[in-house]
Amino acid sequence: MTARGGTSLLLTRLREERGASLAIVAVGMVVFLAGAAISVDLGMLFVAHGQAQRAADASALAGAGWLVTVPGDTTGARQAAIHYAARNDILGDSVVVRPGDVTFPENNKIRVWVYRTKSRNDPVPTIFARVLGVDVVDVAVKAAAKLWPAGAVDCVLPIMLPDRWEELGGNPDFFDQGIDNYIPWLAPDGSVNSGYTGYSENDYGTQVVIRQVSGGGGDANPSWYYPFRPPGMAGAADYKAEIRGDFCGGPNSIDYGVNDTVTTEPGAMVGPTLQGFQDLINQDPTAVWDASGGDGTGCVTHGDGICSGSPRIRPLPLFDPREAPDAGAKPLTIVNFAGLFVEGIQSGNVVGRFLGYTSVHPGPAADSTGGAAGLPKVIRLVE
Repeated sequence: MTARGGTSLLLTRLREERGASLAIVAVGMVVFLAGAAISVDLGMLFVAHGQAQRAADASALAGAGWLVTVPGDTTGARQAAIHYAARNDILGDSVVVRPGDVTFPENNKIRVWVYRTKSRNDPVPTIFARVLGVDVVDVAVKAAAKLWPAGAVDCVLPIMLPDRWEELGGNPDFFDQGIDNYIPWLAPDGSVNSGYTGYSENDYGTQVVIRQVSGGGGDANPSWYYPFRPPGMAGAADYKAEIRGDFCGGPNSIDYGVNDTVTTEPGAMVGPTLQGFQDLINQDPTAVWDASGGDGTGCVTHGDGICSGSPRIRPLPLFDPREAPDAGAKPLTIVNFAGLFVEGIQSGNVVGRFLGYTSVHPGPAADSTGGAAGLPKVIRLVE
């Protein structure tokens, strides 16, 4: 009797413990699944927030980029920001930025808000958190970009082109001394000349053909390039490396600013020039100029219609066309920089697109102190 009673009691306890274990496992599974469900929703929320932030960043940069080429045109900058935002999506839905979401809190600064909220009828939906009564989550992010004066520029192409002049007669293919008019961007006192004759925002996307100098001297032709070699560089190999951008950002990178002087090569360096540019193109062979991109202003894409950067976008120094280059080595003063997308090589000439007066690669002297309202500027995200 005692043995049987003890056995029965043991079996009862085992059944009770087994039942308790099953209950604990069941509760644990519920907690685990709830945690996993919340993790899925949190992960989705993080993705949505990241995509919204990228859209805001791209939108602010696009608006600031517009201000580089069309200074003070907040209407155009707002439209560009809205247009670029719409090229992004949040969890598969296109980003919608309204005109009121784009503000200009100070001169040369643009701020963009990107919303996915209940008040706009497009919050981010949840999946599993609904069992906890959370059906949707609001997402709101902002980004701001500002134009800073670019005190210096690096990663420049080691060739120079003449700045644009006002054609008043004579040979339309050359700057005619005593006839044509050129007004530089900066006056001798450092102020900006209001009558500057150089390229304008209307030239954005204009194709530029860079040709070998013909004749070795005389009046400037707008397409003739003049190669120069930075200090410390020697030989065709270094010259090609400068075109390829091998020294960009490295210890041998040299900063240039307006009014700096460089010395041209005694020869046209035709072979090394074409080889260097072909090497540069090979770094990003799918980059193309899309005339319909950038809110109709055109931009660089990679065949997907989305405006993007490329190592083939480089700053190029410009010189005063009144400095008629002579044959042989000659000092030339930099009067401005042009952003250039290297489009390709055609019939032995380099073809590019003018991308405005922007220092695509700012040197360390770029700062926020203001000064002359110079055309070369660098865009920075500040929020």
